[in-house]
This record gives sequence, structure tokens and C-alpha cells, in this order.
Amino acid sequence: MWRITVGLIVGLMFLGIGAFIGKQYFGSHVTFTTQVERMRDDVVVSHERDITMYYHVCPKMDDKFSLFGLVNRPPELFIIFPSTLKYKLSLKDLAIKEEEDQYLVTLGVIQIEKPFTDTGKVISIVTDSKAGTAEERYEDREKSRATDIASYLTLSQLESDVSIIKKRMEKEVLNLLKAILNTNVSEIKKIEITWNDANQNTYIENEKNNIKIKPPFGVQGCNSLAPEFTVNGLPQLFSGD
Repeated sequence: MWRITVGLIVGLMFLGIGAFIGKQYFGSHVTFTTQVERMRDDVVVSHERDITMYYHVCPKMDDKFSLFGLVNRPPELFIIFPSTLKYKLSLKDLAIKEEEDQYLVTLGVIQIEKPFTDTGKVISIVTDSKAGTAEERYEDREKSRATDIASYLTLSQLESDVSIIKKRMEKEVLNLLKAILNTNVSEIKKIEITWNDANQNTYIENEKNNIKIKPPFGVQGCNSLAPEFTVNGLPQLFSGD
């Protein structure tokens, strides 16, 4: 489920958006453009998505403390874990231009944040075990990778669903701007929001190059040639290990 919140981090305490953007903060003779310029450094729009992922894995043997065929044999595991993917849009990069019949507002880049994964809720089920299998060792190893996998998925979801995320964030920004505009009765104009798609695409490409863990994350399908990795019930198609 997608969730959006608007964080207003301001130096003054306020009793509501109307009071904050009204006379107490801006005065009665400040233009809409000036009001937006003053508040943009203090506003961050946050976007979250809850996901549940699961996969079947036949871990590769960890040679540490191993005696081949006798001890430390890897079991087959079924891993399930929930995560909250996080995104943010700072209005510091917002640009506003007043035109004859509208205000043209250009938003900046949606960025990813470190996802939240409660490792205590990671479920590991042993689906096949033999004599000498080090179940706990391999289960712990898989659980420790949960946050890294979720980090990749955070970027992956931004890349594939950027238009959806933009629409939801844009709605929140537009509501905020309209609230500010309504304090300037003499300046009622249409607010048109646009995005710098080139900057967004560049950000995503740079993050893809910098990310440490990439699919298929060492995940193996065990009885199939392709890894079996599912997010919110939808199979993810990754190339082989």
C-alpha cells in the first residue's frame, strides 16, 4: 500500500497550514511567489510503499568451518520478509515562474531513502534438510541480506513506477500550494506543476551504477533454472546467478 506524508520542518511552531502560511508567518502583503520561495527549504514530501517479498533459495556452501559432505551443508530455504520502501521529494529544488494566467511550478528529483526492514519479522522456513545441515547458520546469512535486497527494490520500484509516484506526490504539493495561494485573494491563478524528467532519469541511472547489490542476489530457484523471487505476489524476472 502506498502512503504519502508531507513533512513541514519549520523553525516556528504552527497550529495548522493556514496559520503557518497566513499572516503570522508571511504577513498580509507578501506575494504568492515570495511565500513559496520562503517555505520551500522547509518542506519534504515523503512517499512510502509496504511490500512483502519471498523467494526459494538453495544457498551455496559456505566453506568456513566446513567438512565437505559431512557438516555445514546448506539446506533449502523459503524466505519471507516485509519491508517499507521510502522515497522523498525536497522542495528546495522547486522553481516557480509567474505567467499571465498561471504559476508554473517545476519540481525537483524524487530520491530514494534507506528502506525499513524489521529483521525480527523475517521468516525462514527450511524446506529440505539433510544430516549435517547447518540450518541456523544459513538462515541467519539469508536474513542478513534482507535490507540490501530491499534497497535494490526501492530503486527498482522508483524506476518502474516513477509516473505513479510523481502523481501522488504532485497531488500533495498542489494541495499545499493552493493553501498558500488562498491566502492571497488578489492573486488567484491556476497552478501548473511540471517535472524535470531529464534530472530524474540521470539520478536513477547514477543510483543504479552505485548500488552494491544487484539481482538475482544469489537467489536460486532450486528446482527451476530461473530464480523464484516474488514481490507482493508478482514474480520478478532476474537473470541467472
